[in-house]
Amino acid sequence: MIRFEDVAIGPFEGLTFKVEAGAVCKIVTAAEYEKEVLIQALAGQLQPEKGRIFLFEKDIWTIPEKEALRLFQRVGLIFGEGGLISNLKVWENIALPVWYHKGVPPLKIEARVADLLTRLGFEPEGLAAYVARLPGDLPVHEKQLIALVRALLMDPELMVYEETLKQLSPEVSSRVLKLAQEFHAGSAGRTSVYISPDEQALQDLEADVVLRQQGRGMVS
Repeated sequence: MIRFEDVAIGPFEGLTFKVEAGAVCKIVTAAEYEKEVLIQALAGQLQPEKGRIFLFEKDIWTIPEKEALRLFQRVGLIFGEGGLISNLKVWENIALPVWYHKGVPPLKIEARVADLLTRLGFEPEGLAAYVARLPGDLPVHEKQLIALVRALLMDPELMVYEETLKQLSPEVSSRVLKLAQEFHAGSAGRTSVYISPDEQALQDLEADVVLRQQGRGMVS
């Protein structure tokens, strides 16, 4: 599913590790900078100086651009800051990707979105007004929850969570974990990766694999 082979990128040198399909994996980096570099590498935003990065057995830097775009549609990436488009309303941020990439019109996802947001702790009676807002002034943890809903609608095979649990209250964190675990179990071979420099933030997460940064590489 994910494979790094002797990768040199930013603070990493000889970075080699593998995450098998179907696994839940925790990756603990030494600090924020290392986490950011690893996220950008996984997202295809930062090219390694040497070595190879594979997703779904494809080297992301050697395949044609169109194939890479299709490949990353199979990945749900929840950035720590949410990664929302500031001049689009909350509803547009949620609905446009699944409409554009999968042809699912907004009307067909309304009930699903309402259910997901309610499960994450939003009040049902206020949802219509909430999703009509621009996201710029929303707190970071709400942007993360919106990004999570957006990603789930795409039904990805690989979910990557960047510190998604860090700024949440214990109650909301529990809700997110439950939803993420249900989603992970909902499809054979689905893979979930949680990346954080703060291992304490992931203490309630049960994982099949734990990777920790050691020096310029990773150890399990």
